[in-house]
Amino acid sequence: MIKLENVSFSYGGEPALDRVSFEFHKGRCYVVEGPNGCGKSTLFRILLGLNLPDSGQYFFDGEEITARKLRDRAFAMNFHKRIGLVFQDPEVQLFCSSVEDEVMFGPAQLGLSEEEVRERVEKYMHVFGVGKLRKRAPFNLSGGEKRRVALASVLAMEPEVLVLDEPFNGLDDMCRNYITEYLESTKSERLVIISAHERELTERLADVRVKMSPDHRIVE
Repeated sequence: MIKLENVSFSYGGEPALDRVSFEFHKGRCYVVEGPNGCGKSTLFRILLGLNLPDSGQYFFDGEEITARKLRDRAFAMNFHKRIGLVFQDPEVQLFCSSVEDEVMFGPAQLGLSEEEVRERVEKYMHVFGVGKLRKRAPFNLSGGEKRRVALASVLAMEPEVLVLDEPFNGLDDMCRNYITEYLESTKSERLVIISAHERELTERLADVRVKMSPDHRIVE
C-alpha cells in the first residue's frame, strides 16, 4: 500500500529522515518506535503529503506522490480521503465550533448522502464516547476528550490507511484500553501505522515493529 525508497528530508539543513526505505502492507498494524527526535513525526507528515521528500520517492498504492500531483485537486482529494492522520497534539486539527460539526466535517467532504454522513457521525461519536459533548466547543474540552474527538473525526472518514502519532497521550487507562480494543478489532480492514511508547498496548496491536535510530533511519 505504501512504499518508501531512499526518502530523505531535512529542516533548514538539519536531517529529519535519512535514506528511509520501507514497505507498509494493508491488513497489518505497524508500530514505529524510536527516541524523540528520530524522525517519526516527520515520517508521518510525509505519508500524509504534508511534507514531500527532499530526495527519494514515496509511492501510495503504486502511484508516486509528488508536488505536481497534489496540486491537482481531484487527485489530492482522492489521496487525502484514503489516508487519515491523528496528530500528536490534537489541537492542531480541531477547528470547528462544536464536536458534532468536527466529526461531520470530514464525511461531508466525501460526497456522501446526508443520511450516510449522519450515520457516520452518530456511529463514531458513540464509538469514542463523545456524543454527550456534541454541542461543546472542542477548544474547551480536556486533553483526553480532544484526542477522542480527533480520533472520531478521522475515523468517520473511514480511511484505508490510519496514521496515529502518539494516540494514547493524555488518555486514562480505560480510554486507552477502549481505543486499543477498537483498533484490534478493525486493523485487518486497513493499514494502521502507530507511534507510541506504551509497550503493553503496542504489543497487543503490532503485527510489525519498526525501529528508528537517532540518526533518522529505519534500522529494524
